[in-house]
Amino acid sequence: MSARGRAATLGVALGAALGAGAAGCGDATGVARDGSVRVRATRDSVRVENRSREPVFSVTVGAEAAALIDWYPCVDAARCPPIPAGGVRTAARPAIRGRPEAEAIVYWWRIDSRSAADLLRPDSVRAVRVRFP
Repeated sequence: MSARGRAATLGVALGAALGAGAAGCGDATGVARDGSVRVRATRDSVRVENRSREPVFSVTVGAEAAALIDWYPCVDAARCPPIPAGGVRTAARPAIRGRPEAEAIVYWWRIDSRSAADLLRPDSVRAVRVRFP
Protein backbone atom coordinates (compact mmCIF):
# COMPACT_ATOMS: atom_id res chain seq x y z
CA MET A 1 0.00 0.00 0.00
CA SER A 2 1.33 3.46 -0.84
CA ALA A 3 2.09 6.09 1.81
CA ARG A 4 -0.94 8.03 0.58
CA GLY A 5 -3.17 4.96 0.97
CA ARG A 6 -1.84 4.28 4.48
CA ALA A 7 -2.46 7.90 5.46
CA ALA A 8 -6.02 7.77 4.11
CA THR A 9 -6.65 4.49 5.94
CA LEU A 10 -5.27 5.94 9.18
CA GLY A 11 -7.41 9.07 8.78
CA VAL A 12 -10.56 7.03 8.19
CA ALA A 13 -9.78 4.75 11.15
CA LEU A 14 -9.03 7.70 13.42
CA GLY A 15 -12.19 9.49 12.31
CA ALA A 16 -14.28 6.39 12.89
CA ALA A 17 -12.75 5.81 16.31
CA LEU A 18 -13.27 9.40 17.43
CA GLY A 19 -16.78 9.49 16.01
CA ALA A 20 -17.75 6.23 17.68
CA GLY A 21 -16.23 7.26 20.98
CA ALA A 22 -17.84 10.66 20.97
CA ALA A 23 -21.26 9.71 19.64
CA GLY A 24 -22.53 8.17 22.87
CA CYS A 25 -21.57 11.11 25.06
CA GLY A 26 -24.36 13.52 24.13
CA ASP A 27 -28.09 13.51 24.70
CA ALA A 28 -31.15 15.13 23.16
CA THR A 29 -30.87 18.21 25.39
CA GLY A 30 -27.49 19.27 23.96
CA VAL A 31 -25.62 18.45 27.20
CA ALA A 32 -22.73 15.99 27.44
CA ARG A 33 -20.15 15.05 30.05
CA ASP A 34 -16.79 13.38 29.78
CA GLY A 35 -15.14 13.01 33.15
CA SER A 36 -14.65 16.46 34.57
CA VAL A 37 -15.67 18.38 31.43
CA ARG A 38 -19.29 19.32 30.76
CA VAL A 39 -20.37 20.59 27.36
CA ARG A 40 -23.66 22.31 26.59
CA ALA A 41 -24.88 23.35 23.15
CA THR A 42 -27.27 26.28 22.93
CA ARG A 43 -28.83 27.61 19.75
CA ASP A 44 -25.80 29.81 18.96
CA SER A 45 -22.89 28.57 21.05
CA VAL A 46 -21.03 25.76 22.80
CA ARG A 47 -20.28 26.15 26.51
CA VAL A 48 -17.37 24.09 27.90
CA GLU A 49 -17.15 23.85 31.69
CA ASN A 50 -14.04 22.54 33.43
CA ARG A 51 -15.21 20.88 36.65
CA SER A 52 -11.74 19.67 37.61
CA ARG A 53 -8.95 21.10 39.78
CA GLU A 54 -6.56 21.37 36.84
CA PRO A 55 -6.52 23.54 33.71
CA VAL A 56 -8.00 21.92 30.59
CA PHE A 57 -7.08 22.73 27.00
CA SER A 58 -9.80 22.39 24.37
CA VAL A 59 -10.78 23.03 20.79
CA THR A 60 -14.35 23.10 19.47
CA VAL A 61 -15.08 22.13 15.87
CA GLY A 62 -18.15 21.33 13.85
CA ALA A 63 -18.76 17.60 13.39
CA GLU A 64 -18.66 17.90 9.58
CA ALA A 65 -15.54 20.07 9.63
CA ALA A 66 -13.76 17.62 11.96
CA ALA A 67 -13.16 15.28 9.01
CA LEU A 68 -11.61 18.09 6.97
CA ILE A 69 -9.25 19.84 9.38
CA ASP A 70 -5.73 19.00 10.47
CA TRP A 71 -4.93 20.08 14.03
CA TYR A 72 -2.78 19.13 16.97
CA PRO A 73 -3.35 19.47 20.73
CA CYS A 74 -1.64 22.69 21.82
CA VAL A 75 -0.10 22.90 25.31
CA ASP A 76 1.37 26.40 25.03
CA ALA A 77 -0.78 28.45 27.40
CA ALA A 78 0.41 31.70 25.79
CA ARG A 79 -0.90 30.69 22.34
CA CYS A 80 -3.94 28.65 23.36
CA PRO A 81 -5.04 29.54 26.89
CA PRO A 82 -6.52 26.65 28.86
CA ILE A 83 -9.82 26.75 30.70
CA PRO A 84 -8.85 27.25 34.34
CA ALA A 85 -9.98 24.90 37.10
CA GLY A 86 -13.68 25.59 37.68
CA GLY A 87 -13.77 27.87 34.63
CA VAL A 88 -16.02 28.12 31.58
CA ARG A 89 -15.35 28.95 27.95
CA THR A 90 -17.98 29.70 25.32
CA ALA A 91 -17.41 29.33 21.58
CA ALA A 92 -19.65 30.39 18.72
CA ARG A 93 -21.65 27.68 16.95
CA PRO A 94 -19.41 26.28 14.21
CA ALA A 95 -20.40 26.74 10.59
CA ILE A 96 -19.18 25.08 7.41
CA ARG A 97 -19.48 26.91 4.10
CA GLY A 98 -21.62 29.54 5.84
CA ARG A 99 -24.13 26.97 7.15
CA PRO A 100 -24.42 26.31 10.92
CA GLU A 101 -23.37 22.78 11.84
CA ALA A 102 -25.91 20.45 13.48
CA GLU A 103 -23.33 19.04 15.91
CA ALA A 104 -20.07 20.09 17.50
CA ILE A 105 -17.16 18.06 18.84
CA VAL A 106 -15.15 19.40 21.75
CA TYR A 107 -11.71 17.84 21.98
CA TRP A 108 -10.05 18.34 25.35
CA TRP A 109 -6.84 17.38 27.15
CA ARG A 110 -4.51 18.29 29.99
CA ILE A 111 -0.74 18.59 30.15
CA ASP A 112 0.81 15.19 30.86
CA SER A 113 2.16 15.37 34.40
CA ARG A 114 5.17 13.32 33.32
CA SER A 115 6.24 15.98 30.79
CA ALA A 116 9.58 17.68 31.25
CA ALA A 117 9.21 21.41 31.96
CA ASP A 118 10.89 22.27 28.64
CA LEU A 119 8.94 19.70 26.60
CA LEU A 120 5.26 19.77 27.58
CA ARG A 121 2.97 17.25 25.94
CA PRO A 122 -0.76 16.50 26.12
CA ASP A 123 -2.16 13.53 27.97
CA SER A 124 -4.86 11.57 26.10
CA VAL A 125 -7.19 13.63 23.93
CA ARG A 126 -10.88 13.09 24.71
CA ALA A 127 -13.86 14.01 22.54
CA VAL A 128 -17.36 15.09 23.50
CA ARG A 129 -20.03 15.41 20.81
CA VAL A 130 -23.16 17.53 21.25
CA ARG A 131 -26.16 18.27 19.04
CA PHE A 132 -27.51 21.79 18.74
CA PRO A 133 -31.16 22.29 19.76
